[in-house]
Amino acid sequence: MKKAILQRNDYLTKETLGELVLLDEGGLELFRCKTLELPWLDNQNRISCIPTGQYKAVFRTFGKYANRSFHIQQLDGSEVPGRAGILIHTGNFYTHTKGCILVGASYGHLKRRQDGKMVDDNILDILSSGPTFEALCAVVPEQEFLLEIKGTQPPLAIPTPEAEEEELYRPFEPNDKAVVSVSSYLNLRESPNKDASILSRLKDGTSVDVLELEGGWAKVFTVAVQGWVSGDYVDKDGETGVVATQGGNLNVREKAEASAELVDRLSKGTEVKILEEKEGWYKIAAGALEGYVYGEYLSK
Repeated sequence: MKKAILQRNDYLTKETLGELVLLDEGGLELFRCKTLELPWLDNQNRISCIPTGQYKAVFRTFGKYANRSFHIQQLDGSEVPGRAGILIHTGNFYTHTKGCILVGASYGHLKRRQDGKMVDDNILDILSSGPTFEALCAVVPEQEFLLEIKGTQPPLAIPTPEAEEEELYRPFEPNDKAVVSVSSYLNLRESPNKDASILSRLKDGTSVDVLELEGGWAKVFTVAVQGWVSGDYVDKDGETGVVATQGGNLNVREKAEASAELVDRLSKGTEVKILEEKEGWYKIAAGALEGYVYGEYLSK
């Protein structure tokens, strides 16, 4: 059976960084990636990484993270002592782990939503997690490998109040509300496949409704256009309105300013929902989009 060695290199206050190397039966390297785990807190549930030692990883085909994770077990198939449902899966932030192991190509800094704002918390995040996990699966067609976790565990640290109060990630469920969490744009695709046609590109912070989950993908619903328009060209009726230009298109802007960045254009007769009014401008939403996005780029 193939064997992976996870060498933990840096035990930090809020996370543990390491490297995973997968070897074939003859010891030849097949795959290498970075890992991100929680800090060592004596194997405490949901706030600590698991102990070093000998395990096996079995592709998960049921429950949450089905067909998109490896289940870490003892060699006899039982759960990690004192823990349950420890997985190797995708994610970017230490708050995504809950004791599991995230894989990725490198480390960097991504903004994440905190208290309603996108912030850089100055804690290293793991990047390109989805493609890295797919590459791992590609070299393990038998869907199982041995796993040895190595690294000298540091003396037990006491978690800070901030760590205890940190809002941890939980997997999405249908009917959840979510927001796009990316540094640029997120592709909305026609089907749950990275080669599927792109229907639209969603900006960071776009609100979506989660409809279904399929593998690592989420089927979502969102408005097609949202922004500010001049009230001079909208026939308003309560909380709705209709674009009433002389025949041309109505510019939708990012801010309630004539010089603001252009978001889109709406044709005459388009129905809109009016969200807000400001000094002769209306913040509107129009149309609807439905498609698939990769779930790791959504946040609560």
